[in-house]
Amino acid sequence: MLKRKPFWRRHPSQRGTTLIEVLISMLLLSVGLLGMVGLKAAALKYTGQSNARATASMHAADMMDRLRANPVRAAAGQYNLAIDAAAPATPATVAEVDLAQWRQRITESLPGGSGSVIVAADSTVRLVLRWTERADQITAPLSFTFEARL
Repeated sequence: MLKRKPFWRRHPSQRGTTLIEVLISMLLLSVGLLGMVGLKAAALKYTGQSNARATASMHAADMMDRLRANPVRAAAGQYNLAIDAAAPATPATVAEVDLAQWRQRITESLPGGSGSVIVAADSTVRLVLRWTERADQITAPLSFTFEARL
C-alpha cells in the first residue's frame, strides 16, 4: 500500500499561498463592507433631507390655501410676517390665527423651523421656510422658497 505524502511536502513551493489568498480576500471583503456602510449612511442623510423638504412643501401649500381663503386680508398685507419676527401671541383676526397656527406647525415638524410670508402689491406671494438639518447640531440652515399668485 502506498502512503500519500501531505500536500505541503508534495509541492514545497506552494506553502503559505492559501493563507495569502485568504488575507487578500478578507481585505477585499472589508473594503466592500466599508463602502456599503458609507452608502447606507449617505442614504439615511438624504432621506432625512427629503422628508424635511416634503414637510416644508406641505406647510407652504397649507399657507397658500389659507391666503386663498382670505384674499382681501392677504392683499391688504395682514398676512405679511418676517422670518425672524414672532407670530402673534394672542391672535385676534383670522389672519393672525392662521399665522400663529402655521408658525406653530412649522416649529413642531421641522427642527429649528421658521417661516415668512410676503404678499406683494401685485398679489405675488413668497413663502420662505427655514430649518436646520438636525436639532442637536449647529449647521447652516436649509430653506424652501415657494412663490405663487393669489
